[in-house]
Amino acid sequence: MRKEFYILTAAILVIASVISAVSAMGVGTLYAPNEPLIMQPGEVQEVLFNLQNLGAGAVDVVLKAELMQGSEIAAISDARSEYFVKAGTSDTNARLTISIPSDEAIGTKHTVIVSFSTVTSGVSNVGARMGMAIEKSFDVYTGQIKKTQGVETWMLVVGVIALLIILILLFKPKKAARKRR
Repeated sequence: MRKEFYILTAAILVIASVISAVSAMGVGTLYAPNEPLIMQPGEVQEVLFNLQNLGAGAVDVVLKAELMQGSEIAAISDARSEYFVKAGTSDTNARLTISIPSDEAIGTKHTVIVSFSTVTSGVSNVGARMGMAIEKSFDVYTGQIKKTQGVETWMLVVGVIALLIILILLFKPKKAARKRR
C-alpha cells in the first residue's frame, strides 16, 4: 500500500511539473508544405518567421534559429541566430534570405526547413530544464508549379447534359403504357 502511494505521488508531481512547463510559443510564416514559395532564376527574397509567445502561462524565452535543410539557397539573414521573445508578444521576426541561382532550371524544387528551439541556460531549481523546438518547412519552386490536369469545362458541360438526358428518359411516361389503360 505504501509503495503504491509513493508511485502515485511521484506520478502526480511529474504530471504537475510537465503541465506547468507548457509553453505557448509558436512560429508563423506565409509558406508551408502546401503553400510553396515560387521564385524565378536570379531572384532574391526575404521570408519572415513570426515568433510568438502568447498564452496565460507564457514566460520570456530565447529561441535559436537553425537552418536544417536548404542551405544551398537559404541563409538566416539576421546577424544573430538567437531571438529574445517576451511573454505575451507576437512582434518578433526572424528573417531568412532565399537566393535562387541565375542558372537554375525552371521546375527545380528545394525544401527549406528551419528549426526554432528554446535556449536553456544552466539548470533550474529542480535540477533540470525542459526545452522545445518547432520546425517549419516549405518548398521553393523555380518558375511555375506544374499543375495537375483538372476537369475541363467542356467535360463538365457534356457530363451535365448526359445526366439530364438519362433523367428525361427514365421519367418520360411510356406511350404504350397509356394506351393500355
